[in-house]
Amino acid sequence: MAAIQVQCTDSRSTRLLLELFQRNADGSGGTLVRQGLVAAGTAITVDTAADQYLVVSDFGDGAGKSVDNW
Repeated sequence: MAAIQVQCTDSRSTRLLLELFQRNADGSGGTLVRQGLVAAGTAITVDTAADQYLVVSDFGDGAGKSVDNW
């Protein structure tokens, strides 16, 4: 298990979208387990299992572009 801390610090971004996925048994793709928003100036910690991954997207400008994946 890993604990990933995510903080929205960019003043141009009003929120980040976090999506936690469970990898399929064959290792391909994944199923959405949960999602949530992180507002500017806020930090959260997401606990993930070895077969899960986290996708962080910037929704501050409505574009929804991916910021990073873990």
